[in-house]
Amino acid sequence: MRSPWTFSTRATAMRDDLRQVLARAAEELADLARTAEQLQGQLTLEPSAARPCSAPAISVREPVVALQSIDYLTQALQCLSAFLAIAASAAPEQQGDLSAALGTIWLGRLRARLEGAPLPAQLAAEVELFDTDPAPARG
Repeated sequence: MRSPWTFSTRATAMRDDLRQVLARAAEELADLARTAEQLQGQLTLEPSAARPCSAPAISVREPVVALQSIDYLTQALQCLSAFLAIAASAAPEQQGDLSAALGTIWLGRLRARLEGAPLPAQLAAEVELFDTDPAPARG
């Protein structure tokens, strides 16, 4: 597996409006979210008849496709992470009102990290499996 910080020597010069770059990155992340949702649809829980008290087994309808999807998601997230980290370092230092963008984040820990704020004690102590903050509406 390639390191997320290994870059191609075939890189081309790229000068673009930061808003357009961020919009394209957002589209890529949305595509990855759709891929993850499709992957979730391939998973089913099957109760174990042999061990009624045990946890259900996870069954995958198309295991090769699921594994390829997981591999693609991993690599794409690594690439986007590296791309955005370097893009952020190249961006001009200026502030803007990101309240509307932050309002789309319904996971409390993620929102705290994006705000750059210390993690609230109530969030640090709990497992975040599902929506933990009902405030933002998904659109």
